Amino acid sequence: RVTFDLAGGRWHHGEPIDMRDVMYSLYFAAEWGSAPGGSGGSGGSGGPAPAAAPADRTFDSEYTPRAAQVVDTIVAVRPIDGDTIEVYLDYWHFDEDEIAAWASVWPAMPWEVYYAMESVVLDGAASFSRSGSVSRSVPWLSLIVPNDAQLVAGALRSARAAGPDGAAVPAPLEGLGADADYAAGRYSAALEWIGGRNHAVIGNGPFYLERYSPESRTIRIAAVDDGSYPIPAGSWSRFESVQFPEITGVDAPDVVVQGRPASIRVSAAGASDLHYFVSGPSGGPPASGTVDISSGSAAIELDAGTVTSLGIGAGDLRLFAVSGDVMRPDMHSAGFLAVDAGPGGGRAGGAVGAGDLPEAGGGGRAGGGGGAADADADAAAGRAESGGSDIPPLQLAAAAASIAAAAALAVAVAAVVRAGGLRLSAASRRR
Repeated sequence: RVTFDLAGGRWHHGEPIDMRDVMYSLYFAAEWGSAPGGSGGSGGSGGPAPAAAPADRTFDSEYTPRAAQVVDTIVAVRPIDGDTIEVYLDYWHFDEDEIAAWASVWPAMPWEVYYAMESVVLDGAASFSRSGSVSRSVPWLSLIVPNDAQLVAGALRSARAAGPDGAAVPAPLEGLGADADYAAGRYSAALEWIGGRNHAVIGNGPFYLERYSPESRTIRIAAVDDGSYPIPAGSWSRFESVQFPEITGVDAPDVVVQGRPASIRVSAAGASDLHYFVSGPSGGPPASGTVDISSGSAAIELDAGTVTSLGIGAGDLRLFAVSGDVMRPDMHSAGFLAVDAGPGGGRAGGAVGAGDLPEAGGGGRAGGGGGAADADADAAAGRAESGGSDIPPLQLAAAAASIAAAAALAVAVAAVVRAGGLRLSAASRRR
């Protein structure tokens, strides 16, 4: 269900836009958008459109299939008051704005123009489509063409004098409060417009078609200045200088640790939403989502389980800042490294600090570096073993091997220092 609160205003010929205009446009779409013997312009199950029955005069081989695409999805309409209407439809889209646009019932022209056009076509003087005009040797009805506008004017004059009380009230408007005087006023306003401008294009926007000259191939439009247009001047000026979304800062960790949460801070300008995708080496679906960044900043929080699911290794972060005003997003990508928490969830597997290496120039200590290194390796292995019985043996072995490799490097450095360190120091002093 879509509810519309309509802001009417006036048609360009001066008559107020009312619910009768809305209801007649719905009638016109339903009548001309349904195939003979049923609804819609296709023969069910995706089959071809059925052939028109001779008695069905409101069928057009081109117009009906196009109109049926919308008509087939509308289940019902219910006017609530003079400017509110509910539309019930069988249609879905992931963007609710698209659903509202599909259900739009705003009329393109006054009901009397619809009525006159239909009368002209039913009388066989014109057709709604090119194929119909060719097959019947009649004009393809166009409201901007002066000759066709005169056909519409003739139908309006006939309607104004055809009713028992003066003007004919179309059947779709019966029960909607339309009487002969109301209908006569509409017919007269449309006739005055056509007589003064030689076309039948009567709209409701901020500009109207003032004159069309097919001989000189010129069109003149003018602004509506009667103050009835419901959207004030300058309402769309914000689109003149559109700000594109821009990601101005990203504070993201270079390394994330398995089993620990991670936080990403993002700042942006001119953006309403931030879409993020975080993928890891595991090959599984990326962690993704959308956060509101209309205030200029946002935080992306990845819980411990999400970080663990990324796997161990190199990962990728992709950010897309989008705006409701423009179609182009701003993008940012960065890499990160996902690592294990290490033995016991503490120090990462066997890292050796600078303080664990022998001092350069300390020949005596370096000389015994081998034994010290072995002792350090054994002590480190012992510390790892005391971390708890829940540490996997493979992690303990990897940690011990890493520490042993670091100790061996320390021994090699000490040997180099012992052999040439003094000469290097002397040379440094000479320089």
